[in-house]
Amino acid sequence: MHNPAGWLFSAQLLVTVAFMAYQQYRGIAVLGLYSYASHLLPFVFLVIGISFWPAAEAMSPRTFVLMCCATAMVFGAIWYHAEQPLLPARETALAGADSLALALVLRRRQTGVLLAMAGFAFLTAGGVTETVQLHGTRAQYERVMRARERIESVRHGGAVWSWFNESDPDSPDYFALNATYMVEVSRLGTAFPQYGCDVKLETGALVVVSSRDESAPETASGVLQGCWRAFGMKPVVEEVDRFQGTGRPYTVAMIDAEADSSLRHSLRPVFDSTGKATAPVAFPPERWIPLQHQTDNGAMQISPGGIAVRTPRGPYAYAIGYPPLVAPVTGRYRFALQYGHRSGQFCFGARPSDDSRYLATDAVGHRDGNARELCFWLDLKRGETVRLLVANNNNFGAGAASFLIEKLSAIEVDQL
Repeated sequence: MHNPAGWLFSAQLLVTVAFMAYQQYRGIAVLGLYSYASHLLPFVFLVIGISFWPAAEAMSPRTFVLMCCATAMVFGAIWYHAEQPLLPARETALAGADSLALALVLRRRQTGVLLAMAGFAFLTAGGVTETVQLHGTRAQYERVMRARERIESVRHGGAVWSWFNESDPDSPDYFALNATYMVEVSRLGTAFPQYGCDVKLETGALVVVSSRDESAPETASGVLQGCWRAFGMKPVVEEVDRFQGTGRPYTVAMIDAEADSSLRHSLRPVFDSTGKATAPVAFPPERWIPLQHQTDNGAMQISPGGIAVRTPRGPYAYAIGYPPLVAPVTGRYRFALQYGHRSGQFCFGARPSDDSRYLATDAVGHRDGNARELCFWLDLKRGETVRLLVANNNNFGAGAASFLIEKLSAIEVDQL
């Protein structure tokens, strides 16, 4: 075989492209998204190396060093003012294609090495402006970092949710700021001010609204007010900052989700002689009981600081439960479990009196100030009974979970 390295590198690229093309055909957009398609770059560079520069093997060390320095200077000059278009894209692409085609013909001569360098330089000069717009500039990075610094100063450990309009000229800044958190997972939407109230936030969450519209904070507050009222919360604008974007300035408004005391009513359980709560701000901790039918090394111990719990090792096994609770009025209820995490994963949930299914669960949780909390909402009718329980949430072989229950509480929200 004349060039085994070339055959090997080409085969690697071909197999990788074929696999990603198959995934694309099956509906997994690995070639349709540059973030995944970029995984081909290592294989592409290896093939480029053996295709365009075999003559480099015959160069003297001095010539090779000079060629590397010249290449670094050319590409450095192209990227120095990358935000400004250097050459017309169409003419530059044609010049690059011609140079690379000729470089392949002359690949075993040093002239071919120079032509290849020139061809890639032409292609870079033609596309660098679009690349910079995609990946950002130093000025954009500084704006995003300043915005994030302001967000961190007011979030107090709460979740951050982004809300903006992707058609806004400054949307690259908004997407970049959102990407410093959990991207799609922490996004209310990209069609501001449209919002369908489908994302249920908890108190302490911070909504970051980015827009060129000066009235965006007031518009966002009005929309959120209508959505959050059903959960006993209200929006409070913490801060509004302005940043100079690509054109006129845009605002970044930070809106906190706060509990509305006029709508929320804490519930205190009152137990009858059978142990059933007849009127569900802390529930008595001594009422928690281990679920006796589980014998898989679970444990519960009441201490001054709370209730230390170790779940059974079985996957999704019940650990402890609370006596049945009867809704005193028809309404929307929020059950919350504050805890200190030690190890493993666990779930806080509610089941109906017949134990047929889960009505609601939370296995992720959030921060509520300095506390960690699992919570969920239930719409209950008067007299409806629910059972609160905690279960192991580890998969097979992952073992038990360990944590400290600090407080169990519930509220009922007035419904209009």
